[in-house]
Amino acid sequence: MLYSIKILKVGDKVLNVWDDKIAILRSTGEVDVYSLIFEKGQLPRLSEDILKITYGNETIEISNRGASAQKATDDDDEDDDFVISIKSPKK
Repeated sequence: MLYSIKILKVGDKVLNVWDDKIAILRSTGEVDVYSLIFEKGQLPRLSEDILKITYGNETIEISNRGASAQKATDDDDEDDDFVISIKSPKK
């Protein structure tokens, strides 16, 4: 069986593929790491969580904005949107 994972946009490149992860170099220079979920008896699917490596000041930002499942289940309820930013400690 052939599964097509359609996550590339024009100018993007696949950096690496592991057993359950795919790293995509976006044309912007950012990298998205997707997780694949394989469950017995079900079709493979992409995790809702994406690790985005982007430009910044050594922080980790956690956000549910852009989550496909959130958009599918809520009727534009912005009360559920959140962003958490964590600064790396200085040594």
